[in-house]
Amino acid sequence: MRGILCFGLLYGIFFCLFAVPASIRAETGADQILSRMEFAARASALAGLPGKVHELIKLSDAALAGGVDNDPAYAALAHGYKSHALWLRNDYARAEAEARQAVNADPGAALSYFFLADALNAQLRYDDAYLACLHGAERRGEAARQAESRTRCRSDYARRVTLDPAAVFQAAKNGRLPADYILVSGRIAAVKTGQGKNEITFVCDKGLLTCRLAPVAQGMQLAPMTMAEAGKHSSPASGLRKDHFVTIRGIVRSITDSTILMDTCEIFTH
Repeated sequence: MRGILCFGLLYGIFFCLFAVPASIRAETGADQILSRMEFAARASALAGLPGKVHELIKLSDAALAGGVDNDPAYAALAHGYKSHALWLRNDYARAEAEARQAVNADPGAALSYFFLADALNAQLRYDDAYLACLHGAERRGEAARQAESRTRCRSDYARRVTLDPAAVFQAAKNGRLPADYILVSGRIAAVKTGQGKNEITFVCDKGLLTCRLAPVAQGMQLAPMTMAEAGKHSSPASGLRKDHFVTIRGIVRSITDSTILMDTCEIFTH
């Protein structure tokens, strides 16, 4: 069973159904004209069903053969759902190719990027998939839907690539820690603030992992409203407490047998 509902299925069932429909001749067992809306309804009903892959590919191929290139949004849907069908069939390279055709057909359609993210995740290309997912999130309509999609993108990415503190120590011991950013998830053992330093510490049976938080980005700082609030709103550790479970993103700066120091850390999810 797949570990997570694919983004294409999660976001796509009701996407792009409101535009003016274009008609084509689709051979889906009966000779009939399908508008874009009708195609999307049929395709979404088949999505996520491995036993219906053949039908979904046949439906998509019929749409593509019918000349949907004249309607970029329709072409994106047809290529996108064919990508999803190939993903269900574990044909991930072809699924990626179809998703990229969907993106090229209509770069403004969010759904295509989520299908592309599915194909890339299946090939263990998590960073590329995360970026594709974020591109899709940016192309959703309302700001609230964009924010919700970005949160899902981040959570899914973190689920796939995050390490717990013990795994960081093991990777360091084996010489397999990347020189770039890594994600670490765990329950906070301590929070330290003051003197320009904001740090959170994780504890595991292998030692202490301390993460020095990056300063709050310019434009994100809030001026205090009272003297008692001075310094509180602009602290990167604001709101963090012992026993909170968080995922942080940072770079390993130093390693000993029992301690690891990470720097330029930011809270990724919590």
